[in-house]
Amino acid sequence: MTIGNRAYKEIKKRAKENGISPSEEAKKMGIESGLLSKWKQNGNPAGYFLQQMCFAGYDVIYILTGEKNG
Repeated sequence: MTIGNRAYKEIKKRAKENGISPSEEAKKMGIESGLLSKWKQNGNPAGYFLQQMCFAGYDVIYILTGEKNG
């Protein structure tokens, strides 16, 4: 699984918890739905977007490595 796949899955998971679409969840962090689609298809997020995810409370260490932090 790529970094982009993990980022997409985490956004999708949180969106489901919040009762919104993955695109809406991503938009809250300034991530366009087109980028989200690229990540789903094995593209990788730029550092800026990983930073935005970190600020939003995502486990970026997991997204980068595939290993849960702690």
